[in-house]
Amino acid sequence: QGPFGASGAARRTLGSAPVMLSILRRACFASLFVLVAVASVAHAQPQPQASPGQPQAAPGQPQAQARLEPGPAQPTTQPTTPAPQPAPQTQVQLMRSPDPYDPYESGFNWRHGNVSLDALVGIGGTAKLQNTPLALDITLGVVARYEHPINPYIVLGLNFGVAEWVPSASHARGAGRSTLFDFSFLPKLRYPFSDRFEIYLAAPVGFCADLADNSLVGGTNSFAGGYTAQAFAGLHMGLFPSTGLVLDGGYSMHWFSTHVQAFKTGTKYVVDAALAQPTFIIGFYVRN
Repeated sequence: QGPFGASGAARRTLGSAPVMLSILRRACFASLFVLVAVASVAHAQPQPQASPGQPQAAPGQPQAQARLEPGPAQPTTQPTTPAPQPAPQTQVQLMRSPDPYDPYESGFNWRHGNVSLDALVGIGGTAKLQNTPLALDITLGVVARYEHPINPYIVLGLNFGVAEWVPSASHARGAGRSTLFDFSFLPKLRYPFSDRFEIYLAAPVGFCADLADNSLVGGTNSFAGGYTAQAFAGLHMGLFPSTGLVLDGGYSMHWFSTHVQAFKTGTKYVVDAALAQPTFIIGFYVRN
């Protein structure tokens, strides 16, 4: 071997050099790949952002990890809108039409009394004289009334009437009419539909007196007294604000006794009489 010749060991060492270079080259590539991967992962992680008032760390210095500590709750400021104010309440009174069938709502002033003057007509009926029934002729008369209300439905009053009556057979023989006077208490139950219209039931009860015609009883007679009871259904119908029409229909009964003295003999006797007759009244009232 010369001075520039290589021994066998040296040749083995030089022969393995390319292999070592290849391994070294691969190790470098692997290290470079690992560094690139680590850099990519670090870049993908979010970095804590510093608040506007905090200083940022200098490049190359590790950034301190920020600790989030709960602070005092800050009141959230909402845009203030004025609360809706309730609309002013106004007293609204609902008005409805008055009920024409209610006396209180139809403007009816029930406290007004009235005075009436009426004509009376009796048709048919019988007169019993000494228990002898005789048919009555038409009875004609007048009636004056005063009525005063106690409440809208009850009325109390007074009734005064004068009527002339005669049996039909006696009248045919020329007998005159007898005069009958009534003075009675007048209770009335009414229903006012309005200020100008009402219906009612009336029941006059009281006393009567009779002045009989002498030719009827066959002698002179004294003033006879008795009692009366009547029943009527009727209505008041206003024609003007304070004046109206009275219409009644019903039945009248009278009982009385007449003391008679005969013309020729002077004998005194008593004639009992009972009159019962359908009666109708028409007239006018004036409200006071």
